[in-house]
Amino acid sequence: MVEARRAGRLLPQRPYREPVKSAGKRPRLTNWAACPVTDSEIRRWGHDLASDTNTGLRCGLLIGVDIDVLDTELARSVEDLALAVLGPTPLRRVGRAPKLLLAYRSTEIQGKAETAEFWLPDQTKIQVEVLGKGQQFVSHGTHPDTGQPYVWTVQAPEDLSLASVPVVQPGRIGAFLLASEALFRDAGRRTAREIEAAHSSVQAPERHVSGASLGGGFFREVNDRAFADLDLWVRRIFPTARWQTNAAQPPGMWRVASADLGRGFEEDISIHVREGIQDFGTRESLTPIDLVIRHGGASNASAAALWLCEQLSIDPATLGWRGRRGGESRPEMGPTQGVRAPGAEPQQPQVSLWQDLAAWNPRDIPERPWVVPGYLMRGSVTVLSGQGAGGKSSLVVAWTIALATGGRLGAFAPVGPTVVVNYNTEDDRDEQQRRYSAALIAAGFDGTEVMPRIVRCGPNEVGTLFERNPNTGRVVETEAMQELERICEEAGAGLLVCDPLAELHNAEENDNTAMRAVIAAFRGLAKRLRIAVLILHHDRKGSSTPGDMDRVRGASAISGAVRVMLTLTTMSMEEADKLGVQAQERRRHFRLDGAKSNYAPTTEAEWWQLAAYEIGNGEHIAAVRPWEPPTPFGDLSMGDCVAALTQIHAGTPAGHNYAATKQARDDWAGHVLMDMFGKTEGQATTILSAWVASGALVEGMHPGPRRGHDRKAYTVDLAVLSEMKQQTHAFDQPVAPAADPTRNPTQTRRKGPASGPVSN
Repeated sequence: MVEARRAGRLLPQRPYREPVKSAGKRPRLTNWAACPVTDSEIRRWGHDLASDTNTGLRCGLLIGVDIDVLDTELARSVEDLALAVLGPTPLRRVGRAPKLLLAYRSTEIQGKAETAEFWLPDQTKIQVEVLGKGQQFVSHGTHPDTGQPYVWTVQAPEDLSLASVPVVQPGRIGAFLLASEALFRDAGRRTAREIEAAHSSVQAPERHVSGASLGGGFFREVNDRAFADLDLWVRRIFPTARWQTNAAQPPGMWRVASADLGRGFEEDISIHVREGIQDFGTRESLTPIDLVIRHGGASNASAAALWLCEQLSIDPATLGWRGRRGGESRPEMGPTQGVRAPGAEPQQPQVSLWQDLAAWNPRDIPERPWVVPGYLMRGSVTVLSGQGAGGKSSLVVAWTIALATGGRLGAFAPVGPTVVVNYNTEDDRDEQQRRYSAALIAAGFDGTEVMPRIVRCGPNEVGTLFERNPNTGRVVETEAMQELERICEEAGAGLLVCDPLAELHNAEENDNTAMRAVIAAFRGLAKRLRIAVLILHHDRKGSSTPGDMDRVRGASAISGAVRVMLTLTTMSMEEADKLGVQAQERRRHFRLDGAKSNYAPTTEAEWWQLAAYEIGNGEHIAAVRPWEPPTPFGDLSMGDCVAALTQIHAGTPAGHNYAATKQARDDWAGHVLMDMFGKTEGQATTILSAWVASGALVEGMHPGPRRGHDRKAYTVDLAVLSEMKQQTHAFDQPVAPAADPTRNPTQTRRKGPASGPVSN
């Protein structure tokens, strides 16, 4: 804020709870747009205006692109447009998500510029304003609507000088505003004048008399019960209705598009449990009984009310019905949409499929929106599965640090720095801080550089994010999920990590239909926020085959519904022997395999190692780092190989060819390598196979100790051995030096691993 103060841009704002218009966003000073702001004046504010806790920045060369859009998808599209036309900026402020502000620097001082005012179907105004001379925006403090602090998701103004703020040419601003208006219209949004013109040319349908006005409490009771259980009947009338969450009007509402009704209106029908039913096309407030009459085919209010009772499993008599049940016509509710409203255009058949008949230029196809190629992609879900305490959480902690910095970690290569939200239901705040402390040491980073881009969070009590209604099958967000979504929006996250899957929902884990719905809910979240979602999950009990999708615990729909599946497997005894890892060190190593990838080739096995690091409180905490398995040759030089092959050529002490199978016990050729160089049985097997493949060893049937019985044994190709001897004279270097298992090949460490127990 130092430069902002020197340039006279700081402004005190009225407290957000003060009973005045625009409290929290309104400058305290009368002549705030032109009054001088000096150091002494700021010191006076600190004494005289101590209750003015919000701070504003005056615009001029500093400009603010205010995206005043409460539709999440549309707000993201406008932000993408701003970044494409105006360029990227680290100054991104969120007050009431999904609204946001981007700050830039102009080459010349200009006044305010803005789009026209457009309107959402729920009568919410949307607009984009570019704040210039004579305007200001709140930079710090509390938002008056949410009661939460304003957040700068990447960098704050006090972290930058004005000279380092990205520059925007004035001409680009005009182009951006025109493109924003086009974007609004493409999304079906209209100005007030356009909406009025459209309504004046369309005769509004005659409204049916609502049940509530027919007299008697029965109809009111039916309407009230219908509002309480919308899930049980709305989709029977409107099969294409979609559920839409709404933070401003929780929990959300059912939306029915006019296009799906085959009518000539732009606006939808909104069905909300508390806000009621609004037909924004006809500008009417309706009851459930009205809706059944108009769109469900009921002949009158009694028939509509009785049909609703049937859907709600309610005996009409308990609500005061005095008529005869069989005397009313029952509306027919088939799988198709209800009857059209009077005066509306004939309904068109539903189109279930899209088709593409046009030619295209491959160069115009957008690239896949990878966050990390092969691992994480915006709009899709990745599942990482492994046995408990196998290192999944430690691996993800290391990944999030790599994402925050944009640096490569083994084969994990982010496309750039990304904000991450890590939601963990098993590790509390202290445990997460322990894990990150160790991981930062392993990665060689200072936490002050990295951690502002990693949002750690978890539940205070139950961590369920989605709940499934067993009667309707519909999956709905919990309050925790709505809060988590708000955190992702305000942080501008590119990745949401959720750990573990079993704690995130209340569905039956072995029910394919239920789990498909849960994964679909996560996928919808990923698409809605344009982020990648990584879910950690557990394997079934028993052995786990690397890269096997079927090892995942629960329904097969879990692996079937995701786009990328990764498996984490602890090193086996056989692998440890083959790679020369001591038995007591085996469980500190694990491999990562690609089990499924619909968008990229499945990954080859990657190896990782857990090591203990001493953190500031004296504890030893595990962190992971990439691990390169040593080659089977290890530090064998060419001379060593020549010596071993010469020994094999000489034969066993009894004068027989060395055997090619382990059943020959001491006569097996692998014992030459084990005795001469201390190789394990697995390493010896791999070296012999390599020599057979290169032609140095030839396998065939040769006499053994038992007379008349040949066995598989080796001979040495003397020509190849001669070439190796010549190379030995030219240089005597290791054939393939082993990778140091304690060295991280992609990151430097500030502090080496400490000895002591490892805590996963």
